[in-house]
Amino acid sequence: WVFQDGMWHESYLYQDGASNSASVDQAGIWNISDVFQAGTENVADVDQNGLLNDAYVTQVGEANSSVVFQYGDANQALVEQVGNANTAESHQGGDLFTSTFGLVQQVQSGDKNDAYVHMEEAENWAFQTQVGDGNVAAAEQNLFNYGGVNTIEQIQVGSFNDAYAIQDGTFNYAGQLQEGDYNMVASDQLGDFNHIEQRQYGDENMAYAEQYGEGNMAIQYQSGSWNEIESYQEGFYNTSDIAQFGDSNYAIDIQSGTDNSTYVSQIGLGHQSGILQSGVANSAIVTQQ
Repeated sequence: WVFQDGMWHESYLYQDGASNSASVDQAGIWNISDVFQAGTENVADVDQNGLLNDAYVTQVGEANSSVVFQYGDANQALVEQVGNANTAESHQGGDLFTSTFGLVQQVQSGDKNDAYVHMEEAENWAFQTQVGDGNVAAAEQNLFNYGGVNTIEQIQVGSFNDAYAIQDGTFNYAGQLQEGDYNMVASDQLGDFNHIEQRQYGDENMAYAEQYGEGNMAIQYQSGSWNEIESYQEGFYNTSDIAQFGDSNYAIDIQSGTDNSTYVSQIGLGHQSGILQSGVANSAIVTQQ
């Protein structure tokens, strides 16, 4: 266990073996925590309270877990896990919304990995990358409706992956990309002038986008078989663009408000498209081949 209080402190922990655990607690400004674990059944716990702190966690092995808590502004957490049954969890901010200009990056390569990010306040960035099988990525920003201008990027390459993104506030962006089989992606934005972009390449994928507010945009693209897309928008000046290339795809688009537009293009066999619009000056274009 390492405890540091003040400025310009650095902590470096290296563990090689089995059943190891590392705990670091830092308070202050410009502190660095670097944890490297190689082996099995390792646990890394990093807690930083202050400004401009950096947390680095690298785990190579099986059944590893990483938990990073950061309270303050301009903090960043970089977590990399290589192995099986790993779990990465990162929190920035607390009950007082103390987290601006924060960065969380989680990279997992292996099997049965889980990645979770929770960020509060404004102008935060969350990046999640998973390469392997049975992975789950979840990121949430501003669920208590304070702040905005946040970014979530989720990339999954493999099979049986799930990606979830939830954002509250204004001027948020959520980008989700999946390459593989049996993937599902879901995004939900509560606020104004938000942007969702979802891309899937593979088989049996599903995509859901839900937005509340005005000036929102949802773009969804699928290439493969047995795909399904649904988009829900409520408010003004919304745009939903759905494109599917493959077989037996399904698309539904529901909009409520004014000046909304939907563009649906389906190329293949057995496609279905349903559009419901309520309001004034709405337009819908559907192309099927």
